[in-house]
Amino acid sequence: MEAASHLHIKPYEDSDKSQLLSYTLPEEQLPFTALPGQVLERIAARNAQGDYTAFPLVILKGASVIGMFVLDTGPDRGLWTTNTHAVFLRSLSINPAFQNQGIGAQVMSSLPEFLEQHMPELAANEIVLGVNRQNHIAQRLYTRIGFNEYGFNMNPPFVGQIIMKWRW
Repeated sequence: MEAASHLHIKPYEDSDKSQLLSYTLPEEQLPFTALPGQVLERIAARNAQGDYTAFPLVILKGASVIGMFVLDTGPDRGLWTTNTHAVFLRSLSINPAFQNQGIGAQVMSSLPEFLEQHMPELAANEIVLGVNRQNHIAQRLYTRIGFNEYGFNMNPPFVGQIIMKWRW
């Protein structure tokens, strides 16, 4: 990610939690993503069961934590793609005070390089995600970055979500 943007992605640390819990999302965004507190609870539950395949990452602007998302290589990935080198992106949220500034696009565009530099053991060559049919803003963002639509997921609990993939 460009130094001039002052944006940075890093693995989640417990010290990031208070900043992540300090924001909520507008009502109209709540159907489309989980809040950071919910995401962290789900990951803790998975970790307690010995599943360490979900990697929470935070988005920093300067020293401020302004968002988060998860890169997942666990069993859910198989509900979206057959590519064993794909990474499932889930639960992206950005503090509303920082939305509509191109941050989501910058972060998503930087992921192939981030994966190559910081998670080379995954040998990732694709990011796959699900988008709710009503979430037109996210669909446009992902398409602009280079994601393509690959139909609809027919697997519960994701039935009807648009499958989008970006392969490099």
